[in-house]
Amino acid sequence: MTIAVEGEQRPLPPVIDEVAYRILQESLTNVLRHAGPAARATVRLSFEPAALGITVLDDGIGSNGDQPPGGSRGVAPRAGRAMG
Repeated sequence: MTIAVEGEQRPLPPVIDEVAYRILQESLTNVLRHAGPAARATVRLSFEPAALGITVLDDGIGSNGDQPPGGSRGVAPRAGRAMG
């Protein structure tokens, strides 16, 4: 696994820290489940002024053999900011 951090890394509010942890946990579980045990994952954390961007990409081909490499992206909002 490769990890890249963009922006000025800073402590996160506890709620956002927990949400980010769960997003990464589920994303990496999905890489293992759908791309296979030989897949390599790349995680990018983007510290933005009002959000934390999370990108998880993999180099696997998926369970049916014809899927292109994929990934997932999400943004954890700043504490107090409405989701939606």
